Amino acid sequence: MTGQPNYPGFLVFDVTNLEIDEPQPPIELTEEILDLTEPFSLTVTFRGTGMFWNALVNMFDPQYEACFYLEGRGQQAAESDLGCATGNVAAASVGGGNYEATHQVNGIQQKGLYKVGVTVEFPGLWGLLGHYDDLMIQVSRHESPTPPN
Repeated sequence: MTGQPNYPGFLVFDVTNLEIDEPQPPIELTEEILDLTEPFSLTVTFRGTGMFWNALVNMFDPQYEACFYLEGRGQQAAESDLGCATGNVAAASVGGGNYEATHQVNGIQQKGLYKVGVTVEFPGLWGLLGHYDDLMIQVSRHESPTPPN
């Protein structure tokens, strides 16, 4: 989702994707369904382009801070901060002006439906901020269906 600022050719910052990865998802279910307390990781992809962005990265290698959160949907699904991933932009590069940051989460304690989001900002660089909040997950007591008797 378009971040700020957005001046094509000079400085454009976008947070383009947010993915969840659980260590061993059951074959029949997607990774967007988790067991209670099951550990998982979240990976955010962000992109910077333009003359000013290139100068920032090449001369200063700024530090990013990607903070992840949950917004509960429905009864008993609470909001929660999941923590932050930090690092230097150059080390997060995956090529082509794209960068990734991954954060490990120990699990979610309450079943429910959640919208997962992330903000990416750069401490010390006022006004450079982006977010992504288009990932829905379900947390259930038993992710794997119980086979019939």
